[in-house]
Amino acid sequence: MKIGDLVIADEDTLLGAEFSGGLIGIVVDTDINMWGEEVVPTGVSILWSTGDVDTVYEDEINMLKEAS
Repeated sequence: MKIGDLVIADEDTLLGAEFSGGLIGIVVDTDINMWGEEVVPTGVSILWSTGDVDTVYEDEINMLKEAS
């Protein structure tokens, strides 16, 4: 993933109340160490179509279109 990629929330993974499924967003930051530790997959910060910004694991989202 890289900054500017268009992504969609993975409905099977993001089941919290803040994720209703089908949310589309843009990657605004990458390579975030979740929990203050380096883990795989890394975290990415997403600006969702709702205007909210969340940090999620890379495997919790699916790419719709790669930034050029």
